[in-house]
Amino acid sequence: MIGRTIGHYRLIDQLGRGGSGTVYRAVDATLDREVAIKVLNPDLADADAMRRFESEATILAKLNHPSIATIYELFHADGDLLMVMELVRGKTLERISDELGPLPPDRAAPIIERILSALAQHPTASNNECQPDYAAGRSRLAFASVRVSDSVREA
Repeated sequence: MIGRTIGHYRLIDQLGRGGSGTVYRAVDATLDREVAIKVLNPDLADADAMRRFESEATILAKLNHPSIATIYELFHADGDLLMVMELVRGKTLERISDELGPLPPDRAAPIIERILSALAQHPTASNNECQPDYAAGRSRLAFASVRVSDSVREA
């Protein structure tokens, strides 16, 4: 899919792949900005999976929290279901953990606080929506991209 244009989005590279979808970095040609696009894995594109994916996007789009990435759009294209969201730059929490090992409590506490604050905004969040490899370093969390504090990212 890399190099392909879907709607007004040009897919640049793959950021990650999980159980339910693949996330790509893309360029929004209309607004000249980078975005993240999560594409539901084709092997999971049955009616129930599509309903859950649409529900996730709808719930996230209604949330307004500094620690949750913004959902811009949900649309179908060529049989694929795509969720377009704010591109969150930085390292994943999993990568930070791999690089630094266990964080001391004074460095871990702000991360946990941000995660819990974001989770409190999403009452139906599950462990499938918030995992260490979803966390990206900058000061935000998003359930398809969870962010952590700047101070940890720069460590």
